[in-house]
Amino acid sequence: MNKQTVIFTCLCASLLVACSGGPAGDSEANPDAVFLVSAFEGLYSLPRDWDGTNTEAFLEIETPNEAGEANVIVSREDLNRNCFESDFFNGTASKDEFSDRVFLDDVNNIEDSIISLVGSETLRIEPANGNVVLGTVITSFTSMDIQLCT
Repeated sequence: MNKQTVIFTCLCASLLVACSGGPAGDSEANPDAVFLVSAFEGLYSLPRDWDGTNTEAFLEIETPNEAGEANVIVSREDLNRNCFESDFFNGTASKDEFSDRVFLDDVNNIEDSIISLVGSETLRIEPANGNVVLGTVITSFTSMDIQLCT
């Protein structure tokens, strides 16, 4: 085989990999992570003492993307205006890279937490500080029903 044939063969192989969705530059689809994080999708009522402010709050875990990462939104009660303040993007829920644990990242006051389900109605949130928070699944209304402050 001459040098030109080897170069041409390598070039063709590189193009085939690039055009066929080979490893370089692909999206990071992760069906296992999507499956695990999907189990947490929903709206949860947090206890009044969840962050030490004695205010009602809701935590919503949205549908995960193809990489298995879901947006997490916290809506807190504003006692002065009788409505809920919501940061429309508080953080994420995602699968741990090395295990089947699911984490909350960058979520106010409960960041870097491991989450798990206790039965079908309770979300267990275990922050790094050890103060476990238990959220209750809400099925009687959706996040669209929460009276947000304007």
